[in-house]
Amino acid sequence: MGEAERAWSFDADGDLFRLVAEAYRIHLAHLFDPVLAVHTSLIEALPHQITGVYGEMLPRQPLRFLLADGPGVGKTIMVGLLIKELMVRGDVQRCLICVPGNLAAQWQDELWFKFQTRFEIFTRETYETAVSGNPFLEKDLVIIRLDQVARDEGLKERLCHTDWDLIVVDEAHKMSAHFWGGELEETKRYKLGAATALGAGARVDCGGRSR
Repeated sequence: MGEAERAWSFDADGDLFRLVAEAYRIHLAHLFDPVLAVHTSLIEALPHQITGVYGEMLPRQPLRFLLADGPGVGKTIMVGLLIKELMVRGDVQRCLICVPGNLAAQWQDELWFKFQTRFEIFTRETYETAVSGNPFLEKDLVIIRLDQVARDEGLKERLCHTDWDLIVVDEAHKMSAHFWGGELEETKRYKLGAATALGAGARVDCGGRSR
């Protein structure tokens, strides 16, 4: 049988085959390690964090979760574990994190240095240089400042026309509304929270300040 007629040949690059096999092994690693994100992150997870993420949050599909632990117990760690675990499993590709302005850099640093997950902080320059006119369609992992978007109707409209696999809201109590004279007064922050919830495949609200 001639070379052209052979159904299979074994003349491929061995190093390339090894690389592909290793990539596929890593892709399926979560099937063999139920807490893969813990073992591949630069953290020492506490028992309540592992129980919360793997016992309560991951089994819920679709996820709507209020993480209302007190200050200093590691809500950022729990969110980072959840994001990384869902990304490894192929359930999350696009993730939006909405935080008070002074916490944006802190979230970005912790997600990168502890979980090797690179999020981009949304800025005015991001908006102005967007080729499509909607910067939220061009970025998959984004951190936005709460008031920056809530006060800009143009940004809010573009954000609300974008679908996300997961949305995380830090200090979600700042999106509250209130009753005045028997009528519900919706703040701009509240309207942003309600609008983003419609485009979220899953959502986690953090009730207090993350550490």
